[in-house]
Amino acid sequence: MRPFSRSTSGKRSSRPLFRALMNSRLKLLQPPQKPSESCFKLFVRRVIALILFGALCSALWFKAPFQNIETLSSESSESVSDELHSPSNSPPAMVQDNLKNPGLQPFLEVLPTNSSVSTKQIKASPDRSPISLYLLLVFSVDFEPPELLHHFMEHYLLLKVPPENFLIILHSLAAENPKMSTIVDLLHSFGVKAKHTWIGEFLRPGKLQAEQYVLDTWIGKDRQKWVLTTDADELQIYLPQKKSQRVIRIPGSNQVTRNVHDVISEAVRAKKVAITGIFLDRTTKDCSLRDIAASPSLWSQFPNVANITKRILKGFQDKVLAHSGNYRARSGHHFMHNHESLQRRNLTWSDYTHFQVNHFKWIPSVIGKLERRVEQFRKAGEPVYKESERFLNHFNRTGKIC
Repeated sequence: MRPFSRSTSGKRSSRPLFRALMNSRLKLLQPPQKPSESCFKLFVRRVIALILFGALCSALWFKAPFQNIETLSSESSESVSDELHSPSNSPPAMVQDNLKNPGLQPFLEVLPTNSSVSTKQIKASPDRSPISLYLLLVFSVDFEPPELLHHFMEHYLLLKVPPENFLIILHSLAAENPKMSTIVDLLHSFGVKAKHTWIGEFLRPGKLQAEQYVLDTWIGKDRQKWVLTTDADELQIYLPQKKSQRVIRIPGSNQVTRNVHDVISEAVRAKKVAITGIFLDRTTKDCSLRDIAASPSLWSQFPNVANITKRILKGFQDKVLAHSGNYRARSGHHFMHNHESLQRRNLTWSDYTHFQVNHFKWIPSVIGKLERRVEQFRKAGEPVYKESERFLNHFNRTGKIC
């Protein structure tokens, strides 16, 4: 049948076309010859498509919070070039000099067999692998007493930091230092060996360089490795937020702390990359300077909580306690690099009530240490010397620290 036919009047008739359209519509409305088979195949295809789409969305969601330092640095307007050095294929010149010093070789732990200074070769572990806990410390053998290190080691071993994961850098003003062997023996008694030594004046650029070298070597950019950032006179505690949370009782005190692994696991589940808290100065009952003894505990020797850092030094009370391995803390560990960007993206877990850094700095040797710091930092053009100068002026005027 032709689609169009002419009537006797010579005009086209639409009746055949109308019939053809109606027949095609009826055929489309008719069910297929094998309805059960076609519906089953359609159902299977839709289920597979939904699974693939969900997997793609999950991969993109979990990958976003863990960008590396280079990616974040492009988002932030602040300049951190003076504090954070880009990873290189070889250690900095200062680090190379220390590694070549034959007198320091017995104190150093050999590098991991699968490690490299270049962080580009270190790949992140899968999301399902467990979190590894590390601790970074720079200990100055010239300014800090062995008794302080003894209390420090006991505390962080109690917090379940594995002995092999203590990333300890020993600082000395001179390569030949009789105090070095005393500290090395003390570390060995806890099953710990120093990872690196740093020789020279205790200035911020040298400290940052040594820390960056150790972090690049043992941590890289592995987000499954979390690092506790602390100084030798700082003891962290993580107070429970709920009664159901597990706690560890700290010997020689009425203090308790949560298991650090539990806290970090909770932070990872919440997609956080750093944990920050409050900085609390600990003093004697009469606010005097007193040497640290091997016993009793530091909590008993320094029972009072003071506000020296903020009230007298005019310094920051914010403190970074721990962070993911693919991020870095700034000098002094008060803030993270790209702090504002992390805050905007809600990647920092801040709790100034339950996360505390207790500061046991105020002992007689601190006076000479701060006087030297004022001299050296002022000469190096580092304005942070003003904090030490404020404390020294207060102490010389009142004879007390608080």
